[in-house]
Amino acid sequence: MHRLYLCVVISLFTSPPCSPKHAHVPGPSCSTCVTGWAPPACTAMCPYTCAGIGNCSADLIDPATTDASDSNSEYSNFTCSCPPEYDSKSYCMNCSYGFFGEYCSKLCPGMTTGEACFGHGTCSSGHDGSGLCNCKTGYVGNCSGESCSSGYYSAPSSSSQTDQSNNKGSQANNGTKSCLVCKCDSNGATALHGLTTSSGEPLYACSSAPGTAAGFQCVCKDGYSGAQCADVASKSATGSALIFYASVSGAAVLLLVMCAVGMRARWKRAERHGELDAMRKQLLERFPQLKGVEGVFTYRNGAGQTGGIGEWLIPLSDIDVYDSAIGSGASATVFKGRYADGEVAIKRLNPDNMDASDESVRLFFTQEASLLARLNHPNVVRFFGVSYEAATFYIVTEFCPSNLGKVLSASRRKGVKIHDDHVLGLALSIAVGMSYLHAKRVVHR
Repeated sequence: MHRLYLCVVISLFTSPPCSPKHAHVPGPSCSTCVTGWAPPACTAMCPYTCAGIGNCSADLIDPATTDASDSNSEYSNFTCSCPPEYDSKSYCMNCSYGFFGEYCSKLCPGMTTGEACFGHGTCSSGHDGSGLCNCKTGYVGNCSGESCSSGYYSAPSSSSQTDQSNNKGSQANNGTKSCLVCKCDSNGATALHGLTTSSGEPLYACSSAPGTAAGFQCVCKDGYSGAQCADVASKSATGSALIFYASVSGAAVLLLVMCAVGMRARWKRAERHGELDAMRKQLLERFPQLKGVEGVFTYRNGAGQTGGIGEWLIPLSDIDVYDSAIGSGASATVFKGRYADGEVAIKRLNPDNMDASDESVRLFFTQEASLLARLNHPNVVRFFGVSYEAATFYIVTEFCPSNLGKVLSASRRKGVKIHDDHVLGLALSIAVGMSYLHAKRVVHR
């Protein structure tokens, strides 16, 4: 027995090697070709060697008619037997129809049921394909027939049902659904009572109605009903009248609402003008020197000009003053409050310190107030305006929770040095704010 095994091993190692002119798989018989070469001689190669994944085959022709220097001329009709996902016509170099991706491993929609795009469209296949379906007329999405475009309805496919989407009478019998043209024309009568969805050859608006005789439900013209709009609706006139009256009523309500909004806005403007008039009267009584410059107390006129009382004189009713003061001095007390949906600082001036003959009062109202109201810069405290009531002035400005003095005081108290970058940032902010004021011809005092 040992002698027999030894003889076999010796015979394997002493077998003559395969011919270098033939693409055989090494072995004792030299009868199997390398992938991509045609048997039995293995001297001819299929195109692209079947991409290294297919089996090559070819027909041997008469040696007398071939070129001896070209081994491939001895064969004809080269074919590759490829895996199912690869196309034999491309010699296994590209994907079969219905497959896509780098390794042809992805399936187009519908391939699991037997046909790409469910037989109702073409799929973008191949290595560079996207797997998206280009559907026939009437189909949408992946062309499954579950949903259809306007003018078509979804119905189960059968061997006896004609797929009307391509108007060629092709049979749809693969167990999917088909998109069929809606016939909303009174069963072929001359009068067409269905609502059309396009010009030219009419397509009728409809929806699928499984379980009904027609299989779909048309959207009918006014006065008609039924699956195919063949029935006259006796109550359509009443329905139309109700729709008309509902539309008119809705328009009337909308008009009333718009009028109410407009009247409220006019009322609010009139109310504000009344408050400003009362404030103007009090100011002129308290400061007689202002009677020579009544023009400053004008509202915004029809020409759109500005610069008067409406820009900076604020009715006290528009200001919500908090009870507790946040600061006080000999001439004024400062409160925190709200104005125009924001927190503000409200400085209440002591009326005992207001001299009715003081020229600064006239200058403030005739020049400074309008100018300050137009200033708007992130590095300048915003001036909103002035209010006046019961011989007391209220100056409304932006509320600042801190200031440079507090920052420096806290630094000294805690023994913490302010970083140089922070100091430079503060200095730059002050310079930018001052530059803005100077550009507006405002001198800081």
